[in-house]
Amino acid sequence: MKLTLRQLVLGSPLPVTAMERESLPKTKALAVFSSDALSSVAYATEEILLALVVVGPVVLSLSLPIALAITALLVIVAISYYQTIHGYPCGGGAYTVSRENLGRLRGVEVTLIVPARNDSLLVRYASVAHFDDLMSAGATIALFKGGLLHTNSMTIDGTMSVFGSVNLDMRSLWLDFEISLFVYDAAFTSQLRALQSTYLGNSDRLELDVWRRRPAWRRFTENTFRLLGPLL
Repeated sequence: MKLTLRQLVLGSPLPVTAMERESLPKTKALAVFSSDALSSVAYATEEILLALVVVGPVVLSLSLPIALAITALLVIVAISYYQTIHGYPCGGGAYTVSRENLGRLRGVEVTLIVPARNDSLLVRYASVAHFDDLMSAGATIALFKGGLLHTNSMTIDGTMSVFGSVNLDMRSLWLDFEISLFVYDAAFTSQLRALQSTYLGNSDRLELDVWRRRPAWRRFTENTFRLLGPLL
């Protein structure tokens, strides 16, 4: 069988039905999944020592207990991953484990409002790479047409809301010193929900079948920048 250059470099494409059972060899899996861990190792230790230095040289003696606590935490995480791998040999990410134990969606409706155009090309490609997985899981994605939507807000069950600038990634939580409010108040949540409704009214809903018809070069670019996600 004659192979094209694309198949020679990237391999033959997998049908969607076979992806759930596909296993990666260790050489490929490390390259794909280790970027997040490497980025954490790169700055976490430095940030811990900087915090101790600010407090004073005396508390540098706490670095060993902190290191031991982190080691214990890593052991717990490794044991958890070990149990997940053996419990879900065909793949068991956070969504799969929660779905199998709690049921698919459990009546939860998720709507994400994101800017149609981002001010960062790298962030744009890295973020939209997750759209297919999100919509396949039942989430609705709306593209906001009114410019850059930087505020990160969330309303839950009409009683709780999150409002601020923190992104749900380690860079935002550990390096950028951003802040968000967790508000347990129905009146505040109602006002925030009304604001979100104005955003939604100025947005276009993204359809999964349309999204999957985007060009192959865009898929390749998105998945390439997706590897850099922990660093963006």
